[in-house]
Amino acid sequence: MNDKMRLLCAELRLQLMTIDRTIEQIAASPIGLSTVATDKAEARLGRIDGEISAHGPDVEAAGAAVQAWVAFERDAANLRRLAWQAGDGADDLNQSADGAETYALAVLDLAKAAARECSQAVLEAVLARSAADKACLFPQAPGERPTGPAIEGVGK
Repeated sequence: MNDKMRLLCAELRLQLMTIDRTIEQIAASPIGLSTVATDKAEARLGRIDGEISAHGPDVEAAGAAVQAWVAFERDAANLRRLAWQAGDGADDLNQSADGAETYALAVLDLAKAAARECSQAVLEAVLARSAADKACLFPQAPGERPTGPAIEGVGK
């Protein structure tokens, strides 16, 4: 595995662990978020939304690369590998490996984008559930911001 693939895998693992920790924190305390926790979650949601927007063109390019490889290169790569196994085409096999690595890097880029979308969806769900719980449990006057118990660590 090349260094860029190792780095992308590590970044993806980190994103997934962050999502997992957030979900564990949410599950530990189903009551609404405090004002401070809500502000932190909203700020984090804003950062994630900015990352999604900033990476949009890269994600589209990665998606196009994946589709192109699947449509045109996968069968050709398999044929090159079969030719090599038959004792012919060792040079073509190196080209096939390069193409497969490029495909894997594009798929990792898409996975990272999906992890960002997942983080955004989880935070949006937390904020929506918190607001709904507070509306039911802590009625407030119109325009007043509700308060309630905090979920420790959310938005850190």
